Amino acid sequence: MMCQQCENYKYLEPRPKNWRKQLYVKGRGSLTARHVVGRMYSNNLTAEATARGYDLPIEVVLECIRYYQEHQELVDAEVREGRRRGGLDPYEDKPLSTPG
Repeated sequence: MMCQQCENYKYLEPRPKNWRKQLYVKGRGSLTARHVVGRMYSNNLTAEATARGYDLPIEVVLECIRYYQEHQELVDAEVREGRRRGGLDPYEDKPLSTPG
């Protein structure tokens, strides 16, 4: 069965056995699109600098940004859940915001 949210993404894939439903960067283990975008936004980096930092093609970073923009509600909910599972306040971490 094909992942419905995967149809529009070339560089992202699901991890069916993980509790997270957000997509992961293909071939990069546990690296989620949110990790890529979060690092970029929190460090006020360009997409190019983020790509260099992760040793990824720029196209992958741009796809991660698009994925986050299209699935922000899911991703932010999973961030809160991950914090809760880790014993942290789930609302301490605010949703990502674009630089500027």
